[in-house]
Amino acid sequence: MFPFPRRKPLEVIVFSEIFSIVKGRLLRTKEISDVLRALADFRVTKLTVIEERGDDRVRKELSSIFTYAFTPPYLKKYIKMMPLLSKVGVLSPIDVSHHRVPDFPVEGDVRLSENGDLGIKGCRGNRGYVMIVDSANCRSINYIPLFYSGPELNFETLDQVRRRENLIVASRSGGDPYVEKAKILDMYERKGLALLIGPPSEGVIKHFPGVPSLNFLPKQGTANVRSKEALISALVVLNYILS
Repeated sequence: MFPFPRRKPLEVIVFSEIFSIVKGRLLRTKEISDVLRALADFRVTKLTVIEERGDDRVRKELSSIFTYAFTPPYLKKYIKMMPLLSKVGVLSPIDVSHHRVPDFPVEGDVRLSENGDLGIKGCRGNRGYVMIVDSANCRSINYIPLFYSGPELNFETLDQVRRRENLIVASRSGGDPYVEKAKILDMYERKGLALLIGPPSEGVIKHFPGVPSLNFLPKQGTANVRSKEALISALVVLNYILS
């Protein structure tokens, strides 16, 4: 199955604190893994991280793990290992379409080729995406991917994010997303949606006054909702509304 990307962008914006607050590389790698898997599940178009000034540690670690996670299994051997990737063994498989391919040629399979490597012994292909067109001779042609292959990764400042015109904020003091369904769909059709998840340490509304806020997890059973939980809850609801 090759699912298409979303017709309009669905972007997720988080504060870098969602990752930096997690202590220890093992737990932090697992946290990043859970977030990336959720983004892929719901065909998120872009992940934007709001950086803290003068601190690029999250950028370096997240960028390295992001690249590793979204590289097909048969091409990971070309990624140079470094301390930032020392715990990637705990990553959950992303399993987007071109990651789940057999180790033998099948006509119609789309693969990502690097250094001529298609992940099939004895087969070679041009760099980039290719499609197998002859399984007997393992012949492939260049292919323009039309399917969803994961989100982009982007980093911005708080001021840059404030200038967005398509923001919605996940907040327990917000409105009912099902009541606001028509407004959500209208925003999506005009410019796509940018879902903002607040930082773990403080509320997000004070940073974005006047931005539409929605409660994606009403009547929560816990005293607080973690950023990752808020993200997944919001994506479940938005996926239903946008579908």
